[in-house]
Amino acid sequence: MMFDTNKKFQKKQIEIILSKKPSERAMMGVDMIDSVLQIVKNSIIGKHPNYNEREIVAEIFKRYYKNDFPKDKIEEIMNRIKSISL
Repeated sequence: MMFDTNKKFQKKQIEIILSKKPSERAMMGVDMIDSVLQIVKNSIIGKHPNYNEREIVAEIFKRYYKNDFPKDKIEEIMNRIKSISL
């Protein structure tokens, strides 16, 4: 939902979304989640171009969950993610 948008356009946006089938709305949600993940990943790669895939995944985890775990637990989990062999 866009909160910086005129109420008239917010109403139209909701109307369009609700006119979709549940499966279409679900796919819209999946597409939005994928887009946000790609934006986060690109941001991390931009700051750390030499990171390997595991380091990128660890940073994504940190970005998403840094407020949900204590700092020491975040580091522990990130280290475990980095140590996984593919």
